[in-house]
Amino acid sequence: MASRLPAASAAALSAGSAVPEVWSGASPALVTAPLTLLACYALWARADLLLFADAGESPPTRSAAAGQGD
Repeated sequence: MASRLPAASAAALSAGSAVPEVWSGASPALVTAPLTLLACYALWARADLLLFADAGESPPTRSAAAGQGD
């Protein structure tokens, strides 16, 4: 997850520096592209966290799974 931090920071800086250009009439794609990357980085980070959370849990035993339906 930490390996994505420099790229996410660069995308955030790029989006921030593009806002004044878009306000002055430049293409909105200057902001849209870095924001899309930021959204992807956020989703990847969430997926990583879900993988780490699932790795710490043991699978349910057969008797525990059978008792849930009663």
